[in-house]
Amino acid sequence: MIRYTSKDIINRAEQLADLQNSDFISDSEKQYLLNEAWGIFYQKITNAKDKSFIKKVSVYNGFTLPLDFMQLSSIYETRSKNGLCKMTDGQNSGYDIVNNRIVVSKDYEGVGLTMEYFPHPQTLFYNSGKKEAKSFVVEPLVIIDDDLFIAETGGDYYLYSFSNDTQLSQVSGSGFKFKNGRIVLQNENQIAFKSYNDDDFEIRTDIPFVVRGNTVTYDTIQTDEDLSDYAICFTDNSGEVLYYLNRENSKIYTKNFEETDIVVDSDCLLYLRDDGLYIGIPGAGFIYRALGNVVERFALGLNSFCTFVDDFSVIESFNSKFYKSSYGFNTILDYPSNIYFTVLAYSLAVSFKIKQNGDPTLLNSKLDEAVNQFWDSLSRDDNNQYTIRNVYKSRGRIW
Repeated sequence: MIRYTSKDIINRAEQLADLQNSDFISDSEKQYLLNEAWGIFYQKITNAKDKSFIKKVSVYNGFTLPLDFMQLSSIYETRSKNGLCKMTDGQNSGYDIVNNRIVVSKDYEGVGLTMEYFPHPQTLFYNSGKKEAKSFVVEPLVIIDDDLFIAETGGDYYLYSFSNDTQLSQVSGSGFKFKNGRIVLQNENQIAFKSYNDDDFEIRTDIPFVVRGNTVTYDTIQTDEDLSDYAICFTDNSGEVLYYLNRENSKIYTKNFEETDIVVDSDCLLYLRDDGLYIGIPGAGFIYRALGNVVERFALGLNSFCTFVDDFSVIESFNSKFYKSSYGFNTILDYPSNIYFTVLAYSLAVSFKIKQNGDPTLLNSKLDEAVNQFWDSLSRDDNNQYTIRNVYKSRGRIW
């Protein structure tokens, strides 16, 4: 495997498109275009039945498809490796998929089965390391949207406007802050949700609130597990549970209820991205990231953390000045060969060229060459078993 980061790919694409040291395309748009190019290329990989990114899972009649399921590759008997056919009008032995569940014919009930499938492509995150000066009338505690933020003044909390630096209204201040509201810690056993305008209020003592992405919901998690010990349940956009916040010790737990080293309090800000749960402590020079049960620290250098803006950026402070900057770790991808990197870099460079109204003809021709190399590499891999067999049959000579 060859390891590249999202930053490696973007830097190479910028070289190919003659965009080095240019601010013509914003960091957030670069990340968007990178994920768009990666999604297209990933679909080509899937259509070619390349197994570099495939996942395996044991299945049975009535098995619910995994939340990250994108496309089926095959279902086969685990021991014999014999494949199952898809049931059709003229074929009543094998498997089918009905309402996101695997259905197998009676002749396969009780037989160990394995499913190979292509998961959804992961979201690639990009951190350029750039910082941009940002002006605030007071230090922000939480960014709500493009025009609103909350700040503390004289011990009270107020809603402010970016556009005219105006104090709009007083709001409740304590609690874990999210984009559409906050979780307010009432006491050791009670967790309540309030919106910024205090119109909504709910206390939960036995089930957790659900935070999906960075939005608080009133959803409940469908599970047989006893979740009464947990105040918040963090899920991705598909609803898969990723982390829990414990009521009693305020620690973060993984979806498998493994304890992490992170303890949060009412001053922490939390933001869930596809590459982990980020926890910011106002005034600190770093941000925690929980990825499974691994906890890392993303250093901000001399700056101090203020608040999350969105998936791409945070507000930092230094010497009473504020900066908007990209944050987090660049996504690491494991490629089976250098050709994957080349195709993705040229594909992204074409997008960059089109974005700046340039002529992408030369880059497109280079992209076509890289794609042809990619297809050739797949066909050679398909014939590897025959090549090896022939070498042995001919005593070292390939025929």
